[in-house]
Amino acid sequence: MDKILLSTYILKIQDRNKNDQILSRFNGEDDFLEIFENYLNSIFQNILNTEDERQTTAIHITLEEPPTVDMENRTVYGHFSTGVSGEEYQIRDLENREDSFDVQRNHAAFRNIFFYAKIPTERDRGALILQRKAKFGIKTIFRKTLNRYIKAQGYQIYTVKVNNIVHGRLYRRMMDEGNLKKVEFIKRRIPGSIEDYYRNGEQPDTIPGTLKTSMISSTSLPQNFKHFIDGIYRNPD
Repeated sequence: MDKILLSTYILKIQDRNKNDQILSRFNGEDDFLEIFENYLNSIFQNILNTEDERQTTAIHITLEEPPTVDMENRTVYGHFSTGVSGEEYQIRDLENREDSFDVQRNHAAFRNIFFYAKIPTERDRGALILQRKAKFGIKTIFRKTLNRYIKAQGYQIYTVKVNNIVHGRLYRRMMDEGNLKKVEFIKRRIPGSIEDYYRNGEQPDTIPGTLKTSMISSTSLPQNFKHFIDGIYRNPD
């Protein structure tokens, strides 16, 4: 039996000031679950696409059938159908080594990818699960086309955020049974000088950039590092 890999995400909506919105009544009274359903029905009827960074290939997204929506439990699920086009190549029979089909730039090989979303009421974040396939991701085109859709509907000041999150059970198993080999502390600004950084950690930031401090062990970091990370993970702030 083939393995099924799933990635978990948090869904949020933010305005231009990066304020998180209540999903069931953002923009005053609009329900994101209904808008999300409309987006899914839209891509069921029309194949959407977005180009890669080099603008040499296009990634397409659609649905083979309408999504299943459970308004009572505020869930929606189904299968995205995604494909890549823009390259020319041959599909070859591995047994007789003969070409079976010539793929042109306007052809795309589609794969079905399972999705499941829960959009609760009176909360500023929802949950999203996407199936993961080797060397084939869907998160970027999903996020881009969803944001393109909601802006086309008149929600110009809002942006949907799709942020990775580790499932609680997976995190707990990793912390209980795994070896912690690397910890990175990340600060979004760089101090004015190295001397400022070591002398006063609260020195005002003057240079935009990212400052990373890493602690790495080839075997395992001491247990107190796990305790430290666990305290951060459990902190509601």
